[in-house]
Amino acid sequence: MASKVILFAGTSFCAGYYTWNNLFSIHRVKGQSMYPVLNPDNARSDWVVLNERLSKKLYRLQRGDVVVFRSMRNPTEYHIKRVVALEGDTVKTLGYKNEYVKIPPGHCWVEGDNNKISEDSNRTGPLPLGLISAQATHVVYPRLEKIKPKFIHDRVSVNPDVEGEVLRYLNELPSVLL
Repeated sequence: MASKVILFAGTSFCAGYYTWNNLFSIHRVKGQSMYPVLNPDNARSDWVVLNERLSKKLYRLQRGDVVVFRSMRNPTEYHIKRVVALEGDTVKTLGYKNEYVKIPPGHCWVEGDNNKISEDSNRTGPLPLGLISAQATHVVYPRLEKIKPKFIHDRVSVNPDVEGEVLRYLNELPSVLL
């Protein structure tokens, strides 16, 4: 009997360790840069599920996804923002040094939903894809809900090589106007 308990405990530990390090994890989000999607109640922080598979294979990143990435200014910090544009797209910026930016290969443009207080691409420029470590998929505390993608299409000119694919994607998303 004891050997079965030890085997079960060892298997459970290994499965949990693998899941935590390779598939997903749960982390607390601080700050108001993603308000109202994250931390709508300023008194509490949301806890979110991070899909770690993104960092392993850089799955098919989509406009509107909420991602976690290492800060370009301070590599010990992580930020959580929404993907606005992908490589080849042109974005109308909100206060960056250039009014329009064409996203170079291997980069994307990220912004906080509460862009008035967000440290994002409007300050630092296009984000290298290699800094992205995960996709935020769900809030698990203090409420349970899926984080829905939102594509801010009124400021993005989509790369014509993928325009048909994006149009199909847009039909499934709610329109977001700033």
